[in-house]
Amino acid sequence: MGITNQLSNELEGIFNQWAKIRITDPEVKKLIQMALVPNEEVLQNIQAGKEDKLSACFKNMTDAALNML
Repeated sequence: MGITNQLSNELEGIFNQWAKIRITDPEVKKLIQMALVPNEEVLQNIQAGKEDKLSACFKNMTDAALNML
């Protein structure tokens, strides 16, 4: 029980810190893209900011995920 209580307290502190962090819509979109990236080439295009190099399918998929928020 002691370990559970300690872990619970630590997680509470972490989650409280995360709640204070503000994130913009473009940052959320990039996080979703990074989470759904299908391969290294797409990842490199996202990191380089080359939105025009992303496929329509990938864009639709990430837009749909963003719209669920």
